Amino acid sequence: MPPPIEALYHGAKSPFPLEGGHAAVPCVECHATRSASGRLVFEQVATQCSTCHVDPHAGKQGPRCDTCHLAVDWRSRRAR
Repeated sequence: MPPPIEALYHGAKSPFPLEGGHAAVPCVECHATRSASGRLVFEQVATQCSTCHVDPHAGKQGPRCDTCHLAVDWRSRRAR
């Protein structure tokens, strides 16, 4: 049996796992496009942090926040 759609796109081994603060975000917060009949359209959405979050570094650290930060709470930093 195939895994649920959420596991394919947002599971632990997916390209964009919903971890930390992202785990409780309703689908419609990111997948807001609707078809003519009103159904949600789950097309690719931007996965850069700055799409939804204010960048406190004003772009000076690059577009990949996850290079230094963890999705758990964004105050947590990756070990270098």
